[in-house]
Amino acid sequence: MRRGQLAFTLIELLLALGIFSILALLAYGGLNSVLSTRETVALESSRLAEVQRGFVRLARDFSQVSPRAVRDNYGDVQPAIHTGADVYSYTYKNEQTGETVEAKATVLIELTVAGRRLLPGQKRSSLQRIAYAVHDNSLLRLNWSVLDRAQDSKPYVSVMLPNVDKLKFRFLKSDGEWLTSWTIDEVGLQQLPIAVEVTFEDEKWGALRRVFQVS
Repeated sequence: MRRGQLAFTLIELLLALGIFSILALLAYGGLNSVLSTRETVALESSRLAEVQRGFVRLARDFSQVSPRAVRDNYGDVQPAIHTGADVYSYTYKNEQTGETVEAKATVLIELTVAGRRLLPGQKRSSLQRIAYAVHDNSLLRLNWSVLDRAQDSKPYVSVMLPNVDKLKFRFLKSDGEWLTSWTIDEVGLQQLPIAVEVTFEDEKWGALRRVFQVS
């Protein structure tokens, strides 16, 4: 090597590579932490949006409850709001296999609501019969095309809120008493509660509770 010529020794090169590796490792760790946090925030935001949409739908339905009683598939009269352990069969498409699957949903509450959209010139009631049911820890919304059903009447089923557990309804009477069920024997045929309480367990946030005013 000529005198005065600048160059790195092998030890200096190894030291520089070591420092670079440490810096790269620290940078990767920071980037990985940012990406992981971003993914967690995105998942929680998505879940929060699901819960909010479910509450908005519930609030809209309960604010449009009508005191109109109906006849079920067997011709029996059911009150405007009815609770019970009825079971309805429905079909849905499995997103993973693409197959059509038949399932059974346990109904928690049925009610008559207003607000059905009608086309111009269409002559039919703006009321519709809906129900909330659970299946595989999902809250389902069922709605029928007619109020007084025939034996072959089938509901249209949509998933309102997935991943819920211990879902319960309570009903507030005009005298301030809370009931865990709403049936003809307890409140008659046409009487409506003044509010409905909905509670369920969420895997992330624990117990959630909302109270909706009934029209």
